[in-house]
Amino acid sequence: MRKGKYYIRIFDIYTATVIVYTLMVLLVVFFFNRQYVTTQLANDKVNILSQSKDRYDRVFSISLKLATQIMMDKNLTNYVNEGSPYYRAQLFDKLTREYAVYYDSGFNLSMLLDGEDMVISKDGLRSLDNQILDITTERDIFAREMARLEDSVPFVVLRNTEKRTFTVVHKEKMAAYNKNVFFFTTFHDAVLLPNIGEKEDFALYMDGEFITGVNNILAKHEDLPLQSGEQIFKLKNHRVYTSGSGIFGEIEYVYATQGEMPRQVFFSIGFIMLIMGGVAVFISLKGSRFLYKPVQEVLSQLNKEGSVEDEMDYIARISLDIKKTNDHLMEDLKVKDTFLRSKYLYNLGMGMVPEEDLEGLVQQFHWERFENGCTAAILEYDVLSDDIPDDMSGEFISGIRLSIHYTVKELLLEACGAEVFEINNYKYGILFPLREVDRVEAIMYEKLAELRSKYKIDFSAAIGNSCDSLREASKSLSNAMYVSEYIYSTGSKRIITQKDMERIGFSNYYFPMDVESRLLAYIRENNWENGKILLNSVLDKNLKELTLEKEALIEFKFAIVSTVKRGLQLKNKSAEEVFGEGNILYLELNMCNNNQQLYEKIEELFEKLINYSSDSDNSLIEKILDYIHRNYAKDISLLDIAEELSISTYYASRLFRAEMNLNFKEYYNNYRITKAIEMLKQDKNLKVNELSAALGFNSSESFNRVFKKYTGMSTVAYKKNMNL
Repeated sequence: MRKGKYYIRIFDIYTATVIVYTLMVLLVVFFFNRQYVTTQLANDKVNILSQSKDRYDRVFSISLKLATQIMMDKNLTNYVNEGSPYYRAQLFDKLTREYAVYYDSGFNLSMLLDGEDMVISKDGLRSLDNQILDITTERDIFAREMARLEDSVPFVVLRNTEKRTFTVVHKEKMAAYNKNVFFFTTFHDAVLLPNIGEKEDFALYMDGEFITGVNNILAKHEDLPLQSGEQIFKLKNHRVYTSGSGIFGEIEYVYATQGEMPRQVFFSIGFIMLIMGGVAVFISLKGSRFLYKPVQEVLSQLNKEGSVEDEMDYIARISLDIKKTNDHLMEDLKVKDTFLRSKYLYNLGMGMVPEEDLEGLVQQFHWERFENGCTAAILEYDVLSDDIPDDMSGEFISGIRLSIHYTVKELLLEACGAEVFEINNYKYGILFPLREVDRVEAIMYEKLAELRSKYKIDFSAAIGNSCDSLREASKSLSNAMYVSEYIYSTGSKRIITQKDMERIGFSNYYFPMDVESRLLAYIRENNWENGKILLNSVLDKNLKELTLEKEALIEFKFAIVSTVKRGLQLKNKSAEEVFGEGNILYLELNMCNNNQQLYEKIEELFEKLINYSSDSDNSLIEKILDYIHRNYAKDISLLDIAEELSISTYYASRLFRAEMNLNFKEYYNNYRITKAIEMLKQDKNLKVNELSAALGFNSSESFNRVFKKYTGMSTVAYKKNMNL
């Protein structure tokens, strides 16, 4: 067939072009950049080791700080002195509640008092025998390692290969009572080990053996020449990098990656590519003689309008139509993309969607049903309930989570058109297109009953106040999060609303949502003067006028930390950037001994946050402008810029308006019209559709409308004015 021969010829020419181009690139890279590429690859591998080391050392440091804090706890002193079960219960309470914030770092901590056989952990009291079985499968190993610990070894490490955990055991001495406290800190491989390829390995090495590893490549070699400190050496087909721990000096971090490709392989590839390139060039020259005839055959298939003056121009126009159709299909695929939808729902709930982008998102995801009012809710569940087997695997839990996620979305979407998005592993945000809280509550009762029946898991929900439009969804979700903190204070009730809180009469701290919103606005505007006045009014009320009980004071601290974190999100900064490395916000507040210290510490945190400004903002606005100037011929949006620079659209919008005194769309259109005027000065005969296409407008009508808005006259009138 003629058509088949045409495609074969085009394929031959294309193949030849690719082969020749690849050959050229291979030669240039091999002869001129080989050393540079090798150095860059080595640096990348060292960075993997460095990042993994920093992650482990940070977690090790946090665990030691927690042990130190427990040693300073009066409940421990009283328990050692008096042996009262009350103080032991207080220690258990702190491990499960007050110190729970530490466990997100990937470890669990338990403790044993010298001479006792009951271990205190966040899961309750357990016998020493059960503790031994949990951290190592062999009692002899435990006894041997504990004997080493008694001989002044600073710490020992016990491995449980079945559970993929390892436990660091160290002791702290209470000299006043001649007692030792043993701390068992269990670290989880699944949380801490890096995500690397099958031909790589990362492991922890100590005392001649590996504590843990990813792919067990290193564990097969027992005679590694490992020494303390940083070193690099080769191991068969792998290159090995090591570095010592900055916290536990006896532990070495070891990373292995497959070695470089042998030089002979490069020469073989180069020789083959050279031969193929020569053959491909010959085929290209031969095939080009027949190129024009197939073009006519294509035209006979595409052309339904009769003869055309410019065949290549006609093919170009047909190709452009095909491209536009493909672009529309891609947009439809994006609308159906669950991840993208969840991402914007999360940003919407957290108040991070700029006002100018909201209308576009409503149209893109068909959220018009929320425009007349909506209500947000929080759904939580416990995958580790008593009904789940104790020996379940991580894959089993992940499977449950995935099943629950899709079931919740399906049930609520079918019931009332609600949207569901993930906040964290066991918490979902839900947006109902309803303003009647009672109706939302009725739907939640019905659907939670179905979920409990299906999964045998405890579910709970908190429903926020309704709002008038999608723009206020973040307020409703914020209220739902606030209400969710009291779900377990209402007895057996598993769905709670603001009305429930009013009926049971909570005595709580003072920090209304509108006050928090104003404070966040001052953070965004770097307005410390007004922010300090507002903050002081809140602190005076809670720390001077009211006498908050212990629980209420803890909740107030959490509320302050939550507001600080939202402020960091607004500035697109991390806590480490603003407050310094190793800063744990809640711990900083919890270490204050009285209300005056707490008052000063909170004021100090907010002053740093509000006044924080980075030189990178200037660099960032330059990058935004550079992106616009390079891509003005495309139909770009603020979302494109945000994804290019890895920042939120909300932050990009606020930064652009603050630095340029106009919004992104105004600047972008003004710049394109300026370019249009420059093009007209160079060639007055340019047509409107040519200008429109060259500047990234979707249509000539859109270009004319924008042109008239910024110049005060149409394109035709402007051309005539130029001729005068």
